[in-house]
Amino acid sequence: MNKINRILIFGNSGSGKSTLAKELESALNIPCYEIDNFRWQKNWIRVSQKTFESNLDKCASMDTWIVEDGSEITLNKFKDQADVIIWLQTNIVLCLVRLIKRSILRWSGYDSKNPEPIIMALKHWRHCLKYKFYKKDQKFKKLLSKVDNKIIIIKNKKEKQNLITDLKEQSWEN
Repeated sequence: MNKINRILIFGNSGSGKSTLAKELESALNIPCYEIDNFRWQKNWIRVSQKTFESNLDKCASMDTWIVEDGSEITLNKFKDQADVIIWLQTNIVLCLVRLIKRSILRWSGYDSKNPEPIIMALKHWRHCLKYKFYKKDQKFKKLLSKVDNKIIIIKNKKEKQNLITDLKEQSWEN
């Protein structure tokens, strides 16, 4: 197998995308890009669609990246260039628990990266439920049908740890 330089991670809000991306960044020495940083300015002000798409294009043109997001636009932009696509299929209850915990940490000031207004927290929670109950995963399966040989589905911590180990070992072999 060829060296892995471009990794796309996607899944529901609260599925663990950012955590896995940071772990892979450390293990593989590949830069990680949170798409939310392209989409939002400080205080949760959305950038223009033109700016957002320009940022995506710049990132997609790089030689190495780990990108994490849960949106269709990101999936479409990066799926063909990705060497590996990691789809986190985390239990919906765990996703909601993580989102609530993240919101509390942001509200308390403990996670001061970008304090989250309650309206944004509610949007994240709604998105999480919408993802599951509107069968967004079926839509993603269709979008990914042409690149299904690159997809790795992760459903739990053990599978995640095995993946990190496997990718790390593979990077040493190349």
